[in-house]
Amino acid sequence: MERRTLAKNAKSLLYWGSILSLFSLIPIIGSLLGLIGVILYFVGLYEWKDVDDRPFTLGIVQLILGLFYVVLLIIGMESGFFSTLSFSKAFYIGLLYTYPLTAIVTMLTRYQVQYFYEATEEESFLTAKKLYLVGILTFPFIVGIFIGFAGRIFEIIGYSHMTDTPKVLKGREFGIDIRQMGAIFVYALVLSLLIIHVMTPRYDITLRKGKVEVFIKKGEVYEVKVVYPGRCWGSCIKEISVDGKVVYWGNSYSYVNDKQVVTLKISANSSMLTINAQDGVYTFSLS
Repeated sequence: MERRTLAKNAKSLLYWGSILSLFSLIPIIGSLLGLIGVILYFVGLYEWKDVDDRPFTLGIVQLILGLFYVVLLIIGMESGFFSTLSFSKAFYIGLLYTYPLTAIVTMLTRYQVQYFYEATEEESFLTAKKLYLVGILTFPFIVGIFIGFAGRIFEIIGYSHMTDTPKVLKGREFGIDIRQMGAIFVYALVLSLLIIHVMTPRYDITLRKGKVEVFIKKGEVYEVKVVYPGRCWGSCIKEISVDGKVVYWGNSYSYVNDKQVVTLKISANSSMLTINAQDGVYTFSLS
């Protein structure tokens, strides 16, 4: 016999929590609103346990995976190598590093909206489920991000339109297809590694001393990128000399991911690179 229960408060929390979480991409105030949204959403999932405990359990798993996502992104973007790229390219490659994890989180979200459909029979959840799949398969091609966002909108519509008295499904099996999850993970891993390999510039020489990193691409003329972490009043890198001749004196530089980057072209016959930085003088042998 079908049993139903009143879940109006959980419905409201899920709806408003989802809306507020969309603001998380906006700097400062958006981050605060996004955090409030995530909290409201999880409170809603907790209250939904009276209807079905599966969405809350998957939500906890997603939260743990999300923490790994943030750690991986921070570790990747902290590398001096990323500062040799443009900000947009560095950010894109950073997303690719986390793509396999994003794929797993999105697949779990597809199961969540499926569970909400089973309890409410709200068709918007099924639309969201389809869009999430297409979105994660096309994620590296940018269009997938917008398709996934559309899926999120339909999920929110589902929370808005679903019944206040859903069917009670407590104790149901998760029914997760492990083989499908594994296939999506492998697909995301292989595709991300392939695109990263194609987009990543190759440096013939990488040198490190103290805070300074030097990346050199050989050719008829050496292309040199010097990276120094942090910001200073003026240039953190005061002066650069090649074989005793000053070639840079703090006149031009850029910041990428909060790291100062100086780009130079020097003779292929150069043998000594000296960098006068904020915290000391570093000498690198190029021979």
